[in-house]
Amino acid sequence: MGLAMALNPKVRVILVREASLMDDASMELVDSLARKHGFQCWLERVGSEAEGDQSFVLEAGQLKN
Repeated sequence: MGLAMALNPKVRVILVREASLMDDASMELVDSLARKHGFQCWLERVGSEAEGDQSFVLEAGQLKN
């Protein structure tokens, strides 16, 4: 996270691929660092259901309602 934030201080968006492999403590750390430094963090996670208001589900390359 620190490296990503330092490399793109003006963009302020970080993409985390394979975030499904992260445990709860790692997810909390990503969340706290992003909030503390004013970054958006986009997490790529595999699952069948949207979690909360800030997620969406893609199925066969299309947005699932």
